[in-house]
Amino acid sequence: MYLKKINRFPAPFFLKQAAVCLFFFFLLFVPAILSLRLTIQQADNKLCTSNLSHFLTTYRQQGSPGLQKTFAAISPGRTTFLRLQTQNSQLLFLSDRHGGQPLQLPDFRTFAITLSGSWIQLDKTIPEFWTIRTLTLANGVILQAGVRATDAVLLYNQLKKKLFFTWIFLSPVALLPAGIMFRHHRKALTRLGREIEKAARGQDESHPGMMQLPPGEQGLLEAVNHLTKRHQDLVQQLQETMDNVAHDLRTPLTRLRTIAEYGLQEQADSEQLRQRLSECLEESDRVLSMLNTMLNVAEAEAKSMVLDLQPRDLREAIEEVVELYSIIAEEKNCSLIVHDSEPVMALVDPNRIGQVWANLVDNAIKYGATRIEITLSRENDRAVVTVSDNGMGISETEKDQIWNRLFRGDRSRSQPGLGLGLTLVRAIIHAHGGSISVRSKLNTATTFTVTLPQPQVTEQQ
Repeated sequence: MYLKKINRFPAPFFLKQAAVCLFFFFLLFVPAILSLRLTIQQADNKLCTSNLSHFLTTYRQQGSPGLQKTFAAISPGRTTFLRLQTQNSQLLFLSDRHGGQPLQLPDFRTFAITLSGSWIQLDKTIPEFWTIRTLTLANGVILQAGVRATDAVLLYNQLKKKLFFTWIFLSPVALLPAGIMFRHHRKALTRLGREIEKAARGQDESHPGMMQLPPGEQGLLEAVNHLTKRHQDLVQQLQETMDNVAHDLRTPLTRLRTIAEYGLQEQADSEQLRQRLSECLEESDRVLSMLNTMLNVAEAEAKSMVLDLQPRDLREAIEEVVELYSIIAEEKNCSLIVHDSEPVMALVDPNRIGQVWANLVDNAIKYGATRIEITLSRENDRAVVTVSDNGMGISETEKDQIWNRLFRGDRSRSQPGLGLGLTLVRAIIHAHGGSISVRSKLNTATTFTVTLPQPQVTEQQ
């Protein structure tokens, strides 16, 4: 399936690569044209500036009569004009070096004496171009010199056309690297598609990212490899979770069925039947509790959890949980300690935040802690709660995974549960706008740190 799609893909992909190659080829052509134009213009500018400098020197030494005598000698080889404007007069000097047909001249009175520039067409009806430089003296005298640039413009246009046709002629050459690149990429994609098909059929347990392909495709291969590994991990977690769900649900459902059967078989009075129904209700509550936990996690992860936020003293909520777990902790020889502190207010949903403390305390007791300490404090505008225990700890490899949905550590598989507790805890904390982190050392201690936003001062009052 993947290979057929790859084989149908080449035309647009090849055209895109060819267009990219042609574009870069064009980028080489444009600087060449601009460089050619700049070079020719610089030569004209240099000549015009040199002429103007000579005219200025002659004017200062000999005045207007000297310019008239030496003008032709100063401007050899190119048609040149000089305009001299004083307070009382304006003079025009012109040397025609054109040859051949008579030179078409513009009306020099129609453009400003201060005009300067390169390749200027002074009269739109006359196909002649000039390079002009202007100089204003301190006494108000203005010198404007110009050289005919028509031949230079024609030369530039001819060279530009030749370069353009050369680019058109050589453009097909750009298709060669495009074809090589396309063949290279299609080969890599074909091999990758073959490996993905094997993985999709379950024929190969290896990751496509382990293939030996050129470095150019390494990013794609790593992404596919990560996706494949993530898929395998999710499938494995799903299988383990289904096993755990089946195991954890089978026990209460079996007890429920057994109690119901005994109730039907016994010739019991109404009081005994009520006792059996009470036991059935207790077992059904256990099943509903498991299902509700799964639904709560799904609701939290979908960010659709509705919170009834109220300013509450966190110490009161924690003491309620400690009192609830005091009997279980005593049976496990575990001491629960809440350190004294001033009231620490936070904006929380009482029921949801109670689930957080209950999960953290329950996990600590479940995994062998003999001492659990809870500390409350304030940092800036945040309420901070730390729950520390001396239980079995969490390994470095599992520390980043404990928040994942359905994850259960290697040493926790013997304990009942679905691996959803810490996922639900983090989701509830994030829904409150808070954060949770963990520090742990294997077989030594674990500390969970929860931060929550405090209510505004007006709310506290």
